[in-house]
Amino acid sequence: MKQRIHRDKLMFHWITKHHEIVVGFKRVRYGTCRLCGKNIPEGDSLCDACFAKSKDVSKK
Repeated sequence: MKQRIHRDKLMFHWITKHHEIVVGFKRVRYGTCRLCGKNIPEGDSLCDACFAKSKDVSKK
């Protein structure tokens, strides 16, 4: 089976006779935890350790 693989920045393309597979990677932006200041992915406000310590969070 003959295939070609090439890369375009963060996208990888595998091309065969009948198929083309594209795999990409997304850059993750980072923010800081509001309690300890640790780097965490953007969109979260607490890291896992601080979240586990906090008992006032509603668990529904």
